[in-house]
Amino acid sequence: MKKFFHNLFLALCCLPFLFLIAHAQLEPFGLAGKRISDLTISLRSVAPYNTMLCAATDSSGVFCRNLNSPDSSWNYFGLGDKVITSVFFQHAGGGPFEVEILHAGTKPNLPAGDSTLLYSRFVFEPGSEWVASDSGLSSDSIVQINDIAAIHFGGHEPPQPKFVVARHGVYRSAHPIPGYWTNVWSMPGSGSMKVIRVVNPSLGEWILWAAGEAGFFAPVLIKSTDLGDTWEEFFPDVGGDNGCYSLAISPQNPDIVYAGLIGGVIKTTDGGQNWNFTALRNLQNFFRALAINPIDSNHLLAGGTSPPGEFVLYESRDGGNSWNEIQPSGVVAGITSMVADSVNDELVVYIGTRGDGVYRYITPLTGIDDTSPKQVAKNFQLYQNYPNPFNSSTTIGFQLSPTRLHRSREAVISRVRLEIYNLLGEHVRTLVNTRKLPGTYTVRWDGTDDSGRAMPSGVYLYRLQVGEKYSAVKKMVLL
Repeated sequence: MKKFFHNLFLALCCLPFLFLIAHAQLEPFGLAGKRISDLTISLRSVAPYNTMLCAATDSSGVFCRNLNSPDSSWNYFGLGDKVITSVFFQHAGGGPFEVEILHAGTKPNLPAGDSTLLYSRFVFEPGSEWVASDSGLSSDSIVQINDIAAIHFGGHEPPQPKFVVARHGVYRSAHPIPGYWTNVWSMPGSGSMKVIRVVNPSLGEWILWAAGEAGFFAPVLIKSTDLGDTWEEFFPDVGGDNGCYSLAISPQNPDIVYAGLIGGVIKTTDGGQNWNFTALRNLQNFFRALAINPIDSNHLLAGGTSPPGEFVLYESRDGGNSWNEIQPSGVVAGITSMVADSVNDELVVYIGTRGDGVYRYITPLTGIDDTSPKQVAKNFQLYQNYPNPFNSSTTIGFQLSPTRLHRSREAVISRVRLEIYNLLGEHVRTLVNTRKLPGTYTVRWDGTDDSGRAMPSGVYLYRLQVGEKYSAVKKMVLL
């Protein structure tokens, strides 16, 4: 009888999570039959009505799809004769001159006379074509680009650097010489760098993480807080052959980092000083992809391949302390890459596979029937303005999501106010003061107060207030 009540208690504790899983959905998302090597998504906070998902294939080129149109399809973007290994969106410019630059890394076909490692092109510009952008990179020593990251920049900022990782280390472009690549970190001894990520958790701060395997498949992770000028190195002692293949960084706290290894997923909460396994450990899987919830670093997915190369996917909502395995229907090839997106009150993760195209996993961001302030905060999001810093105008984005109540949705959002303040707390400008339906909105501020007077350079605060339950404040710099 005692065992019965114990099992009943455990079952009742698991019901909320099982209810969430029941409402989750894993479904094909096109490019069936293609081997996906990498995925990238454009900044929704900058272009909420023109968000693009791009997929790299290892034999068919690059494809892009507009996520804002429910009936959109994949469009071919060229490079069909290349082996594409990685893709990344970099946002540049401001105002009417905002652009999305798509970078594509390759494995060159040297016997055929093809030695180009990296291509770039504008996505929304008519007539734009791919151009080689690998000056300073040597295909003889690098072999192929394994991953790409880039710093986004505004219209009045100089071009910001791009980063790639390859067999021998980390390479940086456009800093300080635009268009030319230099080696900024080298692998000690043998090994290979596999993944690089960049995060911007606070005003003007960019943090780079890169990872791979050193020596006999031991994990190596490195971090830079000065755009690659200096690096801090970490060699977690986790035992066994555990090379690192994927990274996920908390958008709110860059000290929280997850790393996908051969055999499990490890985590640090102190910026890399200490690493410990999550509940995923001592497995035979290669965890090649991690995707983290943009607004909750305890919610993440870990994907990869089993030894036969089959689909492996786990989800955790408690920072890796426990995981639920997600089983696809039918035979699905192993996972190569994942990118996460937050839409309304759902987390959407796009999944690239090794032969079955792209899948989409949709799951609630939060629990059902949770109307606490924490739940409300997840239903409304205030994005960082862009560009930032700025000296003429900047765009502020925010998202109003319907609150989920059982299976119904609230149709109307309470009154919304978006205001600008100086650091003394003095009111400067009211940008929004009205009722709005659920959706994603952008508002431009031209650096003036309510009377139209230009404001001096300095740090300003912008505050979003939704009804009486939710408010958020962020900083921006006017130059």
